Amino acid sequence: VPAPGGGGDDVDSPEVLLELAMHEHEKAERSLAERLQEDSRALCTQRVLLGACAEQLGLARRAALNFGRALAGVRARVNALSMRCERGAGASVAAELSELREVEADVQARLREAEDAASRIASSVAAAGSAQPAAGAGASS
Repeated sequence: VPAPGGGGDDVDSPEVLLELAMHEHEKAERSLAERLQEDSRALCTQRVLLGACAEQLGLARRAALNFGRALAGVRARVNALSMRCERGAGASVAAELSELREVEADVQARLREAEDAASRIASSVAAAGSAQPAAGAGASS
């Protein structure tokens, strides 16, 4: 005996409910696949950027190392010229010493800049690296 209202039982039949559930499940799978693909693209981009930052960090550290070596060499020369001046060397030695002290100050400033740059880049890389798992966890919720 059909139910009043013209076949309302068909909507509640197990086959129809199963079909609706399968349709919703497929929709959810597609949505999840799209989100995973977006997350994958974002992670690939983040990895490329982190790689570039790591490369920049290496360059900044190398620059700092080279400036440190240059500073050590300049300081050694300054010390040698200072001793010569103390022993009564001529005006040309004093002039060279004066120029080298300017070079020393410049190299020291560049060393600080390179160290600061390396520190900033290292902090950025560390912050991005620690944020990476949190971004992935948030996207999968």
